[in-house]
Amino acid sequence: MGWFSQTLALFKARFATLVLTAGLALLPANLIASGAMRFATAASSAESTEPPSDKAADRTTTDRLQLRGPAPEKKNPPADLTAIFSVALATALSLTVLFLGIALAHAALVPVVLGKARGPADAWAVAGSRMGALIATGIPGALVIAAGLVLLVVPGLLAMINFGFAVPVVLAEGLQGRKALDRSCGLMRSRRLAVASMWLLIVLITGFSFAAAHQMPPGAWRLAAGTLLRVVAYPLPLAGLIILYREARRAETASVHPPDLSAGIVVR
Repeated sequence: MGWFSQTLALFKARFATLVLTAGLALLPANLIASGAMRFATAASSAESTEPPSDKAADRTTTDRLQLRGPAPEKKNPPADLTAIFSVALATALSLTVLFLGIALAHAALVPVVLGKARGPADAWAVAGSRMGALIATGIPGALVIAAGLVLLVVPGLLAMINFGFAVPVVLAEGLQGRKALDRSCGLMRSRRLAVASMWLLIVLITGFSFAAAHQMPPGAWRLAAGTLLRVVAYPLPLAGLIILYREARRAETASVHPPDLSAGIVVR
């Protein structure tokens, strides 16, 4: 059975556990991100709204222009930089919060997929015990990805792919920081395309959820629809990344006896 078939089988067998575990991080992150975007969009629309002009004054101005001849062409006024900046800032904040929620959900799912966590409480207890190591790994990884995206885009995307195993490495192998990032890169080898497909699936889920929510009536229903779609669908690619990590570890041993990855994940 291939890695994606294993992912689908796991998602079907433990759907409720995966969604509930990941949802504890994804739900608040998605609500905050969606709320920030709605606030910025509303503020931008309010700033761009102009009061209606006086029709009599417009007719008088038109008559004067006709007597004087055609007026010289005027350049269009520049776009409202304040509105553009507010939308850009809100977008960056929304993506940051959303990515943070995805990272936390990814960490919580590792004990479910690799360990013996029976539910969200067990999974989050394990993830919480390694929170310091996760932060020590996530900050430098995020800085490298952000720098690569800002400078040339492609290096940032490659870094995101190469660091795809960093979270399972922290929880299953006890590494952190640069060692965990280097270990993730070392395990990647010929699995970069598969890992990239999982990141692409996350992007597609995000885009589809926003597009589907936009078809809903404005208000709470639109916010709830997009959030629900992402909370339910995100665990599939996140579990896929963990399955790929497990396959990489098994291939690394070159043995018929795969390593016991749950040994490093202690469920209290």
